[in-house]
Amino acid sequence: MRLEPNMEGRVILLPPYSGEEYRKNKPDYKTERKKIQEEAVNHPSVSDEFDEKKDKLEETEFFMGQRLELLDNDDSSRLHVARIQEIRGRRWRVKIQQEDCPTDLDSMLNESQTEKDGTFWVDEESVFVFPVGFAAINGYNIVAQDDYITHTEKIRDAIKAQQHPAYDPEDIQETMLRREAIPKNLWSRIEENQKLEFLDPLDAKQNELTVASVRKVCITHGYVIVSADGDDEETVPIHVMSGYIFPVGYAEKYGMKLKKPLNFRGRYAWNKYLAQEGAVSIPKELTKPVPSQERLDKFEVGAYLEASDMNDNTSIYPARIVSLHGRLVRVSYLGYESSDDAYFDIDSHSLFPIGFSEICNFKLQRPKVE
Repeated sequence: MRLEPNMEGRVILLPPYSGEEYRKNKPDYKTERKKIQEEAVNHPSVSDEFDEKKDKLEETEFFMGQRLELLDNDDSSRLHVARIQEIRGRRWRVKIQQEDCPTDLDSMLNESQTEKDGTFWVDEESVFVFPVGFAAINGYNIVAQDDYITHTEKIRDAIKAQQHPAYDPEDIQETMLRREAIPKNLWSRIEENQKLEFLDPLDAKQNELTVASVRKVCITHGYVIVSADGDDEETVPIHVMSGYIFPVGYAEKYGMKLKKPLNFRGRYAWNKYLAQEGAVSIPKELTKPVPSQERLDKFEVGAYLEASDMNDNTSIYPARIVSLHGRLVRVSYLGYESSDDAYFDIDSHSLFPIGFSEICNFKLQRPKVE
């Protein structure tokens, strides 16, 4: 969308009249104001190739009704059986259905993921998405019907016996999900109790890194169970290369706030804490590397984009980059206070170019104006 300051210093969003305007996005407002308004009214908001480009964008190997295991967004200690309800580009609308759940959905807290509401959107590479059988293979809690439990236990046993598991045609398998490959010799270096800095994907604010530990190394290659130090009960299963895990010292190096353990007293320092805990950092090579400078240069402070709300991933807002921190960008939602800013990995699929919402038929929320 094109951003135009009005006479009161607020921001008005006008629809772009062509893809070229997306790229430029820097009109001279003082001399071009009238021209911009006329073009917004008299030209289509997308190019003639819109439908063709949209069709290509929505090509996918996944289909509606496919089954997956979904991380509970209110209780990360458990997974649920969920199904794809709608596909737009890389994003899926998924929900937990009563037929797949042994308990009454009305009694569950996470209404956005249940049949009653059904407006929970995820990307194909979302940290909420797991293949069928993940819970059984890795001993993680899952809320599911008995026949599903039996089915995934057979998958687990087949994998353990190094046999080909018998998936149902509707099952999303591990090989279908795009995850960073990790060499086995490097993966052998991961151990329980290694320390790390963690950007919690379930944190409503997502505006700080947290001191955390590897609680368990999963059987499924590349995955670990992580929890913030001092809060061992709230665990998160996650792929180490997902972009939410950082080596010790990252926050200090890139000028970010680090939340110390809940039970820690006094001024925090990593060297003292590691000595106190008798622990070591997660190997840097097992965390996502900082991209090349050429890649980082594509993200400029002040650049506009669209970003989903970490509290409500159904909502996408106009936003801008306010600071850079290695491979993280701090994003400010237009019209909102700085306390609502959030950190995103530059490859996050919660960040979108200007025009994404229109192309994929998502509602772009209005900036907050008082």
